[in-house]
Parts: sequence; C-alpha cells; structure tokens
Amino acid sequence: MINAEEIKKIADLCKVDFDNLQEFSEDFDKIVDYVKVISEVQGQDDAKKNFSLDYADLRDDELEESLSREAALANRQTKDSDVYFSVPKTVKR
Repeated sequence: MINAEEIKKIADLCKVDFDNLQEFSEDFDKIVDYVKVISEVQGQDDAKKNFSLDYADLRDDELEESLSREAALANRQTKDSDVYFSVPKTVKR
C-alpha cells in the first residue's frame, strides 16, 4: 500500500492537487492490485507472443516529395510564426 506521504510527493512532482487524499489512496491501491493481477496472468512468454510483429505484412518505404513549409503551415489557425504551430496550453503552472 502506498502511503499519504508518497502520494503527496508524487502529486507535487506531477503538479496535481487532490481534494480527497484518502479516497485517491484507496483508488490507487486498487489500480496497483489490478496491475499485479494482470502481470501474474500474463507471463513474459505470452507477452512476447501477443506483441510480435509480422514484417511481411508491411509495405516497403517509398521516397515521396513532402510538403513545403509554407504548404504545411498554410491552414493553421493562428499565424504567430512562420516556423511552428501554436496550440492551446494543456498544463497549468
């Protein structure tokens, strides 16, 4: 079981605030237990078999002309720069 001190440390590293630390701790323990069950059920040999890739099904790479910078940036919503896309912030600091 993960204790409240460890959860607070992880939350600080992730810049996340929890309203109910006890509830989160219980939920987190359930998730960890579930991952343990999955790990026990699926052995390493099975994992290798399930995630193997048959390279015969892949097509050969073909060299094609790519878009120019102007063409790639032509339909962007904001035109703050001529070299990159501007996207909305997703992380609050």
